Amino acid sequence: GIARYTPSENHWQFYTMNDGLISNRNMALAEAPNGNIWVASMYGISELQVASLESDLALRGTALSVVDPTLPITYIFEISDQGEIDARDVTFTFSLPAYASLITATIPTTPTFPLVGNLGTIQAGQTITFTVVISLPDELEPGTIYTPTMEVATSSPESFLANNIYTIRTLVIDPNMADVRVSISGPPLLLPGGLASYIILIDDIGGLDAENCTVTT
Repeated sequence: GIARYTPSENHWQFYTMNDGLISNRNMALAEAPNGNIWVASMYGISELQVASLESDLALRGTALSVVDPTLPITYIFEISDQGEIDARDVTFTFSLPAYASLITATIPTTPTFPLVGNLGTIQAGQTITFTVVISLPDELEPGTIYTPTMEVATSSPESFLANNIYTIRTLVIDPNMADVRVSISGPPLLLPGGLASYIILIDDIGGLDAENCTVTT
């Protein structure tokens, strides 16, 4: 096979017959203007398409989708670089409505929303985790829905950006009331004489226990 070294990233990339070489025993190499490599062996000449090395940030978040405005709300974020090279100058932006307030964050950030910060370099294969805790106004109207959005970016080459963003649709509840929800699922069609099974889900997303609940079907 052959090996290609990228000095700026201090990275070796190895190519074999599994990558398109005619033979692993090669006699001559030439680089084309488009960056591809022509390889000559005793079995002929092959063109090796060389993909550029990239980072690949992957963002994951953990948070409640139903919140009590009188309690602190915690967001846990995990960012990893799943690419081949380090992700340099990694920045994040965490957007929330203007009525939200920052309580604490385990990384340096701006004091008001949207939160903006610099995470420096995340090495290939490395994962970092940090936490942001916020508060909402106690008088926030129950039923309010907001969508926190966290985005990350890097100055390193990165073409796959779909996993650089995290959002969660969040419902504000009334801490002084119960809020019972019911849902039912089952087959949309039923043949005469047939049997059907239905699943009924009931939960309470309010701030108080729902007592003496009844279900009518």
